[in-house]
Amino acid sequence: MRKRVFASITSTDGEYLAKINEANELGLKEVCLFLTGTPDIDSRKRLYIRLEKSSIEKIPLVHLHSDMESWEIKYLQDRFQATTFCIHSPKEYPIINDWSEFMNLIYYENTIFGFVEEEVKKFAGICLDFTHLDGACGMLVHNYASDVAVINKYPCSCAHIGVIPKNHVSSQVFEKRYHLGHFLQDFSDLDYLKKYPKSFFPAIIALELENSLAEQLKIKEYLEKFLEKS
Repeated sequence: MRKRVFASITSTDGEYLAKINEANELGLKEVCLFLTGTPDIDSRKRLYIRLEKSSIEKIPLVHLHSDMESWEIKYLQDRFQATTFCIHSPKEYPIINDWSEFMNLIYYENTIFGFVEEEVKKFAGICLDFTHLDGACGMLVHNYASDVAVINKYPCSCAHIGVIPKNHVSSQVFEKRYHLGHFLQDFSDLDYLKKYPKSFFPAIIALELENSLAEQLKIKEYLEKFLEKS
């Protein structure tokens, strides 16, 4: 199975405008899309208008926002050939509208709370976030072994890769130190991935980073070479 890494447009703080402009400058035709930072449907409509006018033709993976309407998912399918979607735990972020016709395409992402198997069963499978899994490996707030059991049991068609920066971030919520990050400063920030078997890495891997798209393309090349090695 070929494992492909994709640069991504994130929606944090409305930065998607700069990212779409950069995609045009680079002539990018294929990226992944994170809609988690969009506050409402009006902001997404503005984003869609900008995408329509961009060089982007295909979006393999879309991280959905929990309040999205079904027509938005259908639109992303038809206009940008989106085939795979992911979502956070509905217990944390309740799904507002009826997505029943798309559930066979939507994958459940592990958060810092890990996988909730009762919820996973309702989706097509899992979307593996490696930074969240690494938090589990350090026994942050959930059990690493139980996460691995879910990974081995359910289909994994997509993944997110962030970084584990050298300077750890202090959690204001759990009063523990954890390592989640979305801006790569050095390739060594990806060294934590080396501990995981290549079988954990699925066909579609989205960079969940706020680096420029030009920088993400270099990171993509680095990771694809890493994944090609035995």
